[in-house]
Amino acid sequence: MENIVLVLFSLFLGYILNRFRIIQKDGAIALNKFVLYVSFPAIVLLQTPKINFSLELMIPAIIAWIVMTLSAFLILFLSKLFNFSKEVTGALMLVAILTNSSFLGIPMLSTYLVGQDFMPYLLIYDQFGTFLAFAVYGTFIVSIYTSKTKVTFKLITIKVLTFPPFLCLIIALFFVGVEFHPTIAKVLEIFAITTVPVALVAAGLQLQLILPKEDIKPSYNTFINQSLKY
Repeated sequence: MENIVLVLFSLFLGYILNRFRIIQKDGAIALNKFVLYVSFPAIVLLQTPKINFSLELMIPAIIAWIVMTLSAFLILFLSKLFNFSKEVTGALMLVAILTNSSFLGIPMLSTYLVGQDFMPYLLIYDQFGTFLAFAVYGTFIVSIYTSKTKVTFKLITIKVLTFPPFLCLIIALFFVGVEFHPTIAKVLEIFAITTVPVALVAAGLQLQLILPKEDIKPSYNTFINQSLKY
């Protein structure tokens, strides 16, 4: 129950902070960067050395790739069926395939599951599944559908290796089976705990109960244009 209260209160707090202009919506960028560069890497460094790697543990990453692959083919089929424009197809190939399994996944799992037993599976799913897809697949899609970004092996490698949680994952793999000094473990634990409230407050800052007209108009025009073709 307390986890559900934490989720709802954090989202509400972020919304109120933005509503009363205490923190502007742009403040979510700073909070998200804190989670990306501090909180989530702390979780990776804290939990990865405790992982007992096995085929079973890799199942989440395999499932992630299967789901994303099937979803991509489904989007391409629907795009061909409804004759979507190149821009709409490109957008759907990103937003309908990729997911934020860490920023939203950790708060949701913490709400419904007791303890931290899920964390190794989430780390594998996120880092070897959705993040690699974001870095590799996402880069290719942007290149194909915008014709502005030239995809190179160097570009993808830099994108992967400079992503803070993934970099921490590589470092943490060298400490598998090693028990950190209590002081180090405690510091990492404190920063790791900030992931859920900070990520949710950042989401609350961007929460809008009513969509602006400028956001509704493009979707409405696309719907009308597609409807007229039939």
